[in-house]
Amino acid sequence: ERLFVNLTPIERETWRKILGARTIASIAKEEGVSRSAIYARIEGNGKGQGGMIAKNFWVLLWWLMRRGADRQTKR
Repeated sequence: ERLFVNLTPIERETWRKILGARTIASIAKEEGVSRSAIYARIEGNGKGQGGMIAKNFWVLLWWLMRRGADRQTKR
């Protein structure tokens, strides 16, 4: 339960899928939305909505590690 603290029901479901090793693309396809919509849900948007990373430490930690891994593979 601690992994899901401060998340809305939709965010909790997205996070559960991510923890189950689902890709952003597969989550978006299943929900009938764009990949950018899922990224906005995670990162937040320009409307001042902070997204999942602003609400939950575990999501933030995963996001930072994921971005670091992306940078390593692009070198």
